[in-house]
Amino acid sequence: MSKTVIYAVERKDFLFYVRGAVGANDGRSKVVRLLVDTGARRTVLSLRLLREFGCVNELGRKVSIIAAGGVIQVPLVKVPWFSCLGNQIDNFEVLGLDLPRSAEMDGLLGMDFLTQMNAIVDIKALEIRVKNGF
Repeated sequence: MSKTVIYAVERKDFLFYVRGAVGANDGRSKVVRLLVDTGARRTVLSLRLLREFGCVNELGRKVSIIAAGGVIQVPLVKVPWFSCLGNQIDNFEVLGLDLPRSAEMDGLLGMDFLTQMNAIVDIKALEIRVKNGF
């Protein structure tokens, strides 16, 4: 039986953030701060973090994305596990993107994860509702 769980989001101006975690093959993990981005098709993690965790192979698969500066090529990599909003996905594909240290975030929580979790983003209530046990 599934139940709906409510997660509060952190608001800064008109931006919403949540906490998540990512794991490396060697057992290390890191809590990450993610911008909730319903305009992002895929979840993005900092390229710096992905390199630190040994997830990025410079000869690996790259995909084209449309960014503010135009079309760019970025690595598409699998992280051993990704956890957010009370759910964990093993071998989760994310995009690696150079994010400025001043960005105050480690990545973007995209629609690939939000859709898979059947998440409902409630802007007025500053929360995300997820049916756990789906």
